[in-house]
Amino acid sequence: MGTKNWNSDIPLIRVDFCLNSTDSIVAYPFYPEGDQQERWQFPAPMGVMAVSQLRAVLLGSFMDIEQLQRDVQQMKNPAEMEKVKKEMIAQYQEVMKYMNNGKVSATNMNLQSLNVHNNIQEITRRITDMVHQKDPGRYVFTPTVHNKDKLIVKDRLNGKELFPQNAATEYAWFHLTLEHDPDGPYKLRL
Repeated sequence: MGTKNWNSDIPLIRVDFCLNSTDSIVAYPFYPEGDQQERWQFPAPMGVMAVSQLRAVLLGSFMDIEQLQRDVQQMKNPAEMEKVKKEMIAQYQEVMKYMNNGKVSATNMNLQSLNVHNNIQEITRRITDMVHQKDPGRYVFTPTVHNKDKLIVKDRLNGKELFPQNAATEYAWFHLTLEHDPDGPYKLRL
């Protein structure tokens, strides 16, 4: 018996219904809810132990070896790493500018304060995306996106194709489905 509740950062969704561009959805690594420790029940006398089981299985099952090799080559380039470092520092400095200007207040919510909170949230999202950009545990989907349909995206990753060198994988499928919410505020017009 192991950890049942898992979280992930909000996926990065790049979808353009009108242009012939490459649509992509990047799901980020999963981690156990709470203190991020997997807890597994082992037979006595061991009992409950913090052991990273499922995270390792997910990483080993869906690691995109070709993308990982491209990422490693890019990270070996000192100019590229310096560029990423400068971009990350600039994002953090922008957040700190908002935090230090005294306009962020949880008690005095007005239009200006809400705008500042929104700006901080957008920057934080960009930082999250930068952090996960080279994460080997990310899951990259490049689906066909359907406009004006209940089913927007239905795609899957085949772990056996992504990481054929992993002889332990008999089969591994990561299914992704995005559907229009029929109870949502935006009605589907076919």
